[in-house]
Formats: sequence, C-alpha cells, structure tokens
Amino acid sequence: MKRGSDNATEVADLLNAGDGLLGDFLQLHLICTLNCEFSRMDSAVTRPGQLVAYREFPRLTAAQAKKLAAAKNLSLVEQASYSLAEIYHGSCQPEWPITEPQMGFKG
Repeated sequence: MKRGSDNATEVADLLNAGDGLLGDFLQLHLICTLNCEFSRMDSAVTRPGQLVAYREFPRLTAAQAKKLAAAKNLSLVEQASYSLAEIYHGSCQPEWPITEPQMGFKG
C-alpha cells in the first residue's frame, strides 16, 4: 500500500530487492502477492519500468470456489466468497479470512 509510518521499511525493502543486486546483477525477478487493490500500491512500486507485469485474481463466488476445491480435493468452510489464499491455505483456519491488508515477509 502507499508508504506510511507503519510500512515504510517494507516498501523500501521491496524496492531495494527489485532494483538492487538481485534484480540488476543476478537477473532475478521477484514474484509478490498483495492483499490490497493494485491502485492502492505506492507509486514507486507501480511506476513504469518497475514491474514487468501484474495479474489480479478477484474473489471467487461460492460456486466457483467449490468447483476449484473439488478439482484440487480441498475442503471449504461455507462463506459467500473466497480468495485463492483462503481456498488453498484453508479457510477453516481461525485467522481466515484476512480482514486487514498486510505487507511484509511472513514465515
């Protein structure tokens, strides 16, 4: 999301990882997932030349999620809509669904 007092370090880390040694010298690319709308990202992340591409995956309806879960042999807790993370990680876990967007590296 836009840089603020609560996430300035994380945004800077993301930019440095892509612009610095990893991106230029080693020719490595980063693949990131976001839990916020792309339009809310900091302009330094979305400026021309910074991203090769991005792809948005909107929430799935219950019917779409059930079809995907059945194909992947996954179980779902009943709810109105699902993110891909909720389907693959397991929406039955207490921390799901994510209600507050987060940024950073999680272990």
